[in-house]
Amino acid sequence: MISHLGKMPALFVGHGSPMVAIEPDQYNVTLKEFTHSIPKPKAIVVFSAHWESTKVTGITVSAKPRLIYDFYGFPRKLYELTYPCPGNPSLSRRIAAMLQKEGFPVTLDDSRGLDHGAWIPLYIAYPDADIPVLQISIPRHYKPEYYLKMGAVLDPLREEGILFMGSGNVVHNLQICNFFDKYAPVDEWAFEFDVWVKETSENLEINKLLHYRDLAPSNNLAVPTTEHFDPLFFTIGFARKGDLYVESIFEGFHHANISMRCLAVKEDT
Repeated sequence: MISHLGKMPALFVGHGSPMVAIEPDQYNVTLKEFTHSIPKPKAIVVFSAHWESTKVTGITVSAKPRLIYDFYGFPRKLYELTYPCPGNPSLSRRIAAMLQKEGFPVTLDDSRGLDHGAWIPLYIAYPDADIPVLQISIPRHYKPEYYLKMGAVLDPLREEGILFMGSGNVVHNLQICNFFDKYAPVDEWAFEFDVWVKETSENLEINKLLHYRDLAPSNNLAVPTTEHFDPLFFTIGFARKGDLYVESIFEGFHHANISMRCLAVKEDT
């Protein structure tokens, strides 16, 4: 069923290992079902954990973005995947102007491609690769409020059918995950943190979420570095405008403690 017309949802997608592209499971099924339930986007804008920049925000501006295979030691089949989506330079420039107007330092990048945090989930969700895609970098050394505001500034574009997607993982600690068993029993500390984020996000307790370092259980284990968690704030930023709610569209774990949770900011109907 196609959703009624209105604001396009904003997503946070747990992208996990690149292997999800060639080892489908319920995560893949659910992601496809969700994207089939909403109107087809006019364009997709991804805020991925795998493009970190300095304090200046980068925005891709290529008309034909290349793919970045920024992973190592995986099966050859993974490196043979393609995702020949177009870009949207005019939208890139509009987004740059909107952010600059609100005081965000921005640069347009015509050489940067799409990293696996962007194209792997899109390969699953929109396999036809016929929707323009552009990517926004995570500027480092800012507090979560900064990414929250970025989302809020760009919110009007959702009225035009633009789908915004934060791509990371609620729990991401590669030092202690079980790479040998995708379906290993879930670590209790990872489960507790993931549930805390789910409940805090769905209840729109944004101030509480912003202070996860003080309030969330096992946050140092779950978020040893912030690049995979910060995209969540970008997505939640869209929930600051209008009558919206946050809904988990998938929950589960791979490799004992990599959270594959996906959330959507949607209209409250």
